[in-house]
Amino acid sequence: MYVTITRFKVSPDIGEAGLTALFEQSAERYAKVAGLLAKHYYIDEGNEAGGVYLWESRADADALFDEAFAQGILQRFGSRPSVHTMWCPVSLDNVHHSVRLAPQR
Repeated sequence: MYVTITRFKVSPDIGEAGLTALFEQSAERYAKVAGLLAKHYYIDEGNEAGGVYLWESRADADALFDEAFAQGILQRFGSRPSVHTMWCPVSLDNVHHSVRLAPQR
């Protein structure tokens, strides 16, 4: 498994309610992305936001985070995202009482 963290500056005129609405609107689209196990949206205390993604494979992550993804973030939020993908050998889900172990790389 792999974890990707995206981060981008948000135009101040969007506001927290506007960001939340945009995130909610995108959830259905992300529910259909191949290999995406989970996505968490976040808003920090400043004017930045992003997502934390859990992937089945690096190839699945790499397939999403292309130039079209960056342009979409730029158009909706006002800046290009930073994208950082890392190996995730173990994932804990306390809500569903499960532990996922990644296959060996």
